[in-house]
Order: sequence, then C-alpha cells, then structure tokens
Amino acid sequence: MTGTSRWDARIGVCIGAHGTDDEAMGVTLLDVFEPLTEPIGTVVTLHGAGGRREDLTQFAAALAASGLRAWNVQWRRPGAPARLADFDRHLAAVMAHLEQADVGPCSIVAWSDAVLPLALAVLDGPEIVQRSARAAVGLGGYYGWRGAVSADLVHDEATAAFFGGGPDAVGRWRSPLEIVGSGMVEVDHRVPLHVVAGDRDFMRPRGVDFHGALRTAGWPTTIRIVEECDHYGLVIPRLTGGAATLDHVVGLVGSPKPPAMDAAHRGDDR
Repeated sequence: MTGTSRWDARIGVCIGAHGTDDEAMGVTLLDVFEPLTEPIGTVVTLHGAGGRREDLTQFAAALAASGLRAWNVQWRRPGAPARLADFDRHLAAVMAHLEQADVGPCSIVAWSDAVLPLALAVLDGPEIVQRSARAAVGLGGYYGWRGAVSADLVHDEATAAFFGGGPDAVGRWRSPLEIVGSGMVEVDHRVPLHVVAGDRDFMRPRGVDFHGALRTAGWPTTIRIVEECDHYGLVIPRLTGGAATLDHVVGLVGSPKPPAMDAAHRGDDR
C-alpha cells in the first residue's frame, strides 16, 4: 500500500440546463485520489443508479492506496432519477479529459445497476469509451433490465426515466445481454468486459449469463465469483470479500499486461 492524496474536481460537460446549479452549468463532480508514488494505471469509478459517488469513496481510496489513480465520478444528478443519457455524457466528459491529459489507457469500474449503462457504453455507446478505455469492470451488476430487477421497478415510468422513453421507444429496454446475443454489435475496438460478483450476490446469475454470452460472441471477458461476499460487500475494502475484489480489480486494470481472457475462476458459478 502507498500513501494517497485526495481533492475534489469539476469537469465541464454539456448536459443541458437542468438539475442543480452545478449540473445546469454543465459540470461533472468527482473525487480524485492520487497515489504518492508513480501510478500503475488510471481508473474511473461509477456509483449505482440510485446512489452517489460517496458509495464508492472507500473503494476508490483503496484503489489509490494500491497504486492506481482513481477518479470517483458523480453521474446521477442529486434528487433526480438516474438517466442513461446522463451516464453517457458524464463518462464521456471524464474520458475526454483523461485523454487530453495523456495519462495513458484508462479503465472503468462500475458497481451495482451502473454496470448496465457501462456495458451499453462499451457495446453501443460514446465512441471515446470504445477508443480510450483499456478495460471495463462490472462489480455486482445486472445486464438485463427486465430479468434481474423486481417486477415493481419495471414499468413505463421507470423505463422512461432511465432510458429516455417507454418500452415501445427503446425496444426491449436495451438489455446488454440481448445486444450481445443478437450478434449485432459493430465496434472498431472491443473493450474487455470483466464480470465480478459475490457468491451471495442476488445479481450474480445475470452476470454469469452475460459472461457466457460474451464468450459465445468472442468478446474478451473474464469472470470472478468472490467467495463469502454479498452485493454490498464487494465495494467495502475492509471486509474479506471487498479486499478480494480490490486485489482482483487492481490485477485487472493495474497490471503491465492485460489478463488472460475467458478465465472462469470457479467451475460451479453457473
């Protein structure tokens, strides 16, 4: 572990005149965690759709203590519903800033239901994500809007809030699992998608399904099932499961060479 420094930052982004004053002016809010030694890589962390960047503060700080430069981003407007368009705009703005700063390849780590828009960004999102991202890591996420959340959350209002339209307007809720399965993904560069889930995580089955679909499609991917860990423990470094997740993520995004793809870490994860 190494010492770290932390400060708040703001990056300009065009998202329209709505939300809080900062958001209306087009600002992405984030915490920057910088190791006191030469960084072994750069990673952007993204909180869940119902949360705030504080949800990942401990995890981002631990990434920095492990030698990674970590940018912990607030992408959901406070007091407003999570929207896919906001996720894309904030992520694209941060990636563009990092690209201009010439910090080298940058990886993206998302937790919980932010993994769905991250997967969409990699499969069919902002071009800068596909161009600049070294890897994308989903921690405890779901990859299919209808099949992995409670039925009371899947209705026209929720769908419109997140995707910007009702079911008729956005097809089958733009499920990453269905996009990969359709074989219709057309991108110049396939960013590796790494799936991580706790063995006690209620979202684990859909992550396993998504990893299987990626392998079938020939997409670079790995999966790790963290033992004795639930959905929330994945991002709490002081817990055994969170510490194991941290070490795994550092190995994925901070190693000099990319990890071997298609590596299933447990044979009984299906």
